[in-house]
Amino acid sequence: MFRTAICRNFNFTLAAAFLFLVPLTLMGQGLPQRPSPFIHLDPAAIRVRFYLEMTPDQFNKFEELQQAQAQQRIPVAQELNAVEKQLTEQFKLENPSLSTIGQLVLQARTLRLEQLEMTKSQVEQLRSILTPEQVGRVDAAAECLRLGGIPELLVQTGFVARPSFSGYVVPIVP
Repeated sequence: MFRTAICRNFNFTLAAAFLFLVPLTLMGQGLPQRPSPFIHLDPAAIRVRFYLEMTPDQFNKFEELQQAQAQQRIPVAQELNAVEKQLTEQFKLENPSLSTIGQLVLQARTLRLEQLEMTKSQVEQLRSILTPEQVGRVDAAAECLRLGGIPELLVQTGFVARPSFSGYVVPIVP
């Protein structure tokens, strides 16, 4: 008896869903969907947004800057890739031209320096949209990055608890 009640409820639910979805599909409208503001974003960008507690305006500006910066980086990265391929080909030759290799190395170095300058400029642009508190959070995270494996060693030795689900490190307080 219990099983027939479940089957009856399941059949009713299935029939209701069928009656609701078929007319929508036949009309060509598909399922009603609420567009997500994060559908096109990198998961890292979403985590950064919530870690820094960015406002929607800040996040929109962040997205614009990210897209503009990516467009600036692409030609330089492509040119650097082409130079590195030429350099690899020169090294594969039986008698590589030292002058060509020297020119390619200098060209690659110039492009890497250009990338470094672009990165510095982009960091300044991104930091300009943040509040002082958010900049402090970025600086604290950057310091952890500079420490390398030290934070993990602090966890292993018990000075710091494992990160919680939210990703924040919880210090052990005596």
